[in-house]
Formats: sequence, structure tokens, C-alpha cells
Amino acid sequence: MIDKFLNKLADVLNGCGIRLFTDVQAYKTIREIYDNTDLDVFRRFCKVISNAWLNGTKAQKKNATCGDILTGLSIFYSKYADEINDKDLIKKLSEKTPDTVRELFENYKNDLDADRKYLKTFTMLYNKGRRKGRIDYM
Repeated sequence: MIDKFLNKLADVLNGCGIRLFTDVQAYKTIREIYDNTDLDVFRRFCKVISNAWLNGTKAQKKNATCGDILTGLSIFYSKYADEINDKDLIKKLSEKTPDTVRELFENYKNDLDADRKYLKTFTMLYNKGRRKGRIDYM
């Protein structure tokens, strides 16, 4: 059963351009997210990661699939999937490294709301320079 699960997860990730045992840094995290996320939403944010960072420099690839990035994008998509334009988000994220995004998480850390650091960071990055189609997050 575990082999079937891993094969299915690996197939979904391969379809997004992510190799499970080569590209993924946080196996436990991606398995939990896969188990608890709508498959279409999971595919969308995995494609965002792949298109924004996995074709880039070695520095971009290094932490693109770390636990913080995976968790952050899954939370962002779980809340705003209907409002997000994936191509726009890919463009914005490709201008940053995963390490830069992770540093931004620290700016918005809040002990009372653990998800805030992710939601605020990705909302800020997504909204930068947008006049229409902004995501409202306080």
C-alpha cells in the first residue's frame, strides 16, 4: 500500500515537473499536504514551484521544495485558490529565490496566527504592482 501511495504521489509530482526523490527536500511535508489537499489545487501549486524555481539556478532549486515553501504555498492556495492567477504568481516568484521568500516569512511571523507568515508573504508578493485582481489579506 505504501508503494502504491508513493508511486501515485511521484506520478502527480512528475506531471508537475518535480521529481519526488531528486527535487523534494521535505518528503514528510509533501506527503501530508498531498493527503490533505484537493488534487487539482495540489497540482496547481506544484506547477507554480516547478515553473518558478526548478528550471532556474542551483540556488533557486535548492530550497524550492523545502517544508516552509511547500507549507506556505499549500496554505495560500487552500485559502485563495479561486483568486490566484498561477502565471502571475510564477512570474512574481521567479524574480525571487526560495531563500528570499523564506526570509520574508520571518518578517510576518506571529505567535497567535501560525499561518500569517505564509499568507502575508505570498499575498504581498502576489499583489506587488497589481491594480486589479489583488488578494485582500490583512
